[in-house]
Amino acid sequence: MKSSEIIKQATDSLDDGIRSNYVFGNIFLYDVISIHITELKSKMQQAGILHHENKKQVSNLEKSINTGFSKIREQMGEKAYSYTPVFLEKFEDEFSNKLKVLFYTIKREYDRIKQPLSEIIAHLSMIYLLAGFEIERTTWYAGKVQEQSRVKLNAIYDQSIVSIRNISGQLLKKIPVKNHYPMKADEIKAAFEVFEKELNECKIEILQKTA
Repeated sequence: MKSSEIIKQATDSLDDGIRSNYVFGNIFLYDVISIHITELKSKMQQAGILHHENKKQVSNLEKSINTGFSKIREQMGEKAYSYTPVFLEKFEDEFSNKLKVLFYTIKREYDRIKQPLSEIIAHLSMIYLLAGFEIERTTWYAGKVQEQSRVKLNAIYDQSIVSIRNISGQLLKKIPVKNHYPMKADEIKAAFEVFEKELNECKIEILQKTA
């Protein structure tokens, strides 16, 4: 049997909770990232900094997230994709408050040093963190398939999300914050770790509610 066939069998035989969490959890992350990209563009425009290179970078963020959604839809097929609104609503109900806590924890840290673009930086930071989380989840899922198939499997990252991670990181570096690294602040790390852990562990609990 070809290694590709073994991997497909392994993927198909994975626990439904793991597979569903990975697929619909990723769609949820894409959806949240998309919301923050929209907010970022609006806030940058209001602040008068959506011009030249910034405008181009934000446009690339929009293109990347739209490409990502298109790939997911194509890979899932229309029938499976039609269930996404139901799952997104469940994830939203479960995690919206935790994401708000994370966002305002980041913003508060920048407000503390009187950074005038604190809200813009908070949206950018959310995009950067969630894109990184999405990449980590791909590594984790590849490991699960490898365990099941016993075939060495390298994680294949969606270049759309890699692009979003890189662009948001570049934009963060362009905003001057003197000798301050709030992304390393304990409160931010704690809030993000809570969200990471609970999303990764929700595979059965939340999904059963849709039955």
